[in-house]
Amino acid sequence: MRQLFRQSIFSALARHRLLLGVVVSVTLIQITVSLWGIQAVQQQVVHSVSAIVQSRVAQLENNFASLSGNLKRRLVTQTQLSLFEQALSENTLERIQARHQLIDNLFYITGTSTSDHLLFYYLADSDEFLTGVHSNYIPFSQQNAIFNEIRRRIADGYQPASNSSRWILLQADERYYALLLYRYQNMWVGGCIPADILIQPLNDIYLDGQSIPVLFTAEGELAAGGNALTAAGLLSENALRYHGTFWQDGKRWLAVEPVISDEGFQIKLFLKGYGQFEMIIFLQAGVLFLVALMMGIVILTMSYTQKRILRPLRLFTERLKTFDPQKLLLLDTETQIFELAAANEQFNNLIREIKRLRIGAYEQELKIQKTQMDYMQLQIKPHFFLNSLNLIHTMAQKGDTGGIALLSEATAKYLRYIFQSDAATLPLTQELEHIRDYLSIMQLRYPERFSCEIVSEPDAEVQALPPLILQTFVENAVKHGMRPDTRLEITLSALCEDIPGTDGSKKAFLTIFITDNGYGFPASFLSEWAAGRQLERTGGQHIGIANAAQRLQLAYGDRAKLQ
Repeated sequence: MRQLFRQSIFSALARHRLLLGVVVSVTLIQITVSLWGIQAVQQQVVHSVSAIVQSRVAQLENNFASLSGNLKRRLVTQTQLSLFEQALSENTLERIQARHQLIDNLFYITGTSTSDHLLFYYLADSDEFLTGVHSNYIPFSQQNAIFNEIRRRIADGYQPASNSSRWILLQADERYYALLLYRYQNMWVGGCIPADILIQPLNDIYLDGQSIPVLFTAEGELAAGGNALTAAGLLSENALRYHGTFWQDGKRWLAVEPVISDEGFQIKLFLKGYGQFEMIIFLQAGVLFLVALMMGIVILTMSYTQKRILRPLRLFTERLKTFDPQKLLLLDTETQIFELAAANEQFNNLIREIKRLRIGAYEQELKIQKTQMDYMQLQIKPHFFLNSLNLIHTMAQKGDTGGIALLSEATAKYLRYIFQSDAATLPLTQELEHIRDYLSIMQLRYPERFSCEIVSEPDAEVQALPPLILQTFVENAVKHGMRPDTRLEITLSALCEDIPGTDGSKKAFLTIFITDNGYGFPASFLSEWAAGRQLERTGGQHIGIANAAQRLQLAYGDRAKLQ
């Protein structure tokens, strides 16, 4: 049993260690898988975002290519060339009609009077710009600045190839514009769009407000998106140096650089708050780490509990198992646990109390045995037995066979009740019948000297009480109560009545009254009995009453009262 008890304790500790090892292993695996997953997801996200950005950029390039083709066709057709010549004619009407026709051709490209682009013709010989299609994003106040910058570039020798579709960036009034020019002899056709409008379709490419597109010139100067970049916490002057994933002010960023076929500018997209999903993975790993840490604390707690609590408790339990109720030895358990020490002390107090109760019970048993011996002594030495035999002898001499028959029958019943009354209690009706047998004998002995009346309620007759209790008092009244000049009258009544208790509630008691008109007890006897003391039993005197009182006390305790 001791070995099984120890195994159950150590097995619980081993299970906790095994659980800790499993949690630590799972945590390490989770962290490894999380790191691998983060890297894989990063690559997938970068690839996905790059693909989306590249798709948007390709769409922009397709729009540019379509516009470039339309502008190029404005130069190469014979009709268009004829219109250019007529636009420079000295004939006013012819010149005006040709210029209106050229502007109508620009409307043909866009289909409306406004578009995202500013479309125009430039007549180098007359240094004039013809435009009828205005941009939604370029006010009239800025058009002159753009046209002046174009004149400056042409004057500086800008010569685009006739088959080139390359867009260039020019700056006018601190704003960059994407510009496309085609030339045939001294005739130019072109389109212009603000750089920040050019990259606007890339703003919603990744979450709302989380993507910041920027545009650089071929020389690496920031042309658009700088304000949004600065507002997001990035330095615009370092925007060109940011590549891939990087940290800035505690936030994760991703820089995506799509491939652009046009070498006139460069686009880069910054994703703000990139990698937030990684925090969830790290949080999961952190939770597992906390679980492993808590399991470690549990193991340490279990070790402390095993040493400081379970071991003393096990020793205390083993000593309880080996405890011998016959020896009643005190336990000596050394422990620093207050509750266990208190339990050990209470158990020792219980052992002391058991010893005391055993001694008291042994002494009580001795008293009972002594009382029983006195009781048996009373049974063995009743004087009226001899007197009854003498009376039978006298009746036989006189030939009173009827009296002998009555006396013999009464005496036999009396003796039968005495020798068979070894039960602890008997019904009151049997005790009263025995008293009647006794009184019938005494009336045969003293026919004119006394009389007796017995009255009992039916409820009282079924109550139980120790045998020969009432016999003692009736016999005492007959023996010591007769007077030579007075007829002795004895009355015995038994009834059930409700008597108020100490707590105020009423309780049912069996009440028995035995009265006679004899001498009565001396006053000294009554005072001793009222004080709860017994008379000294010497010379065989006062044995009956003392035995009756002690038997009542042993049987009923405080529930019995003798007066």
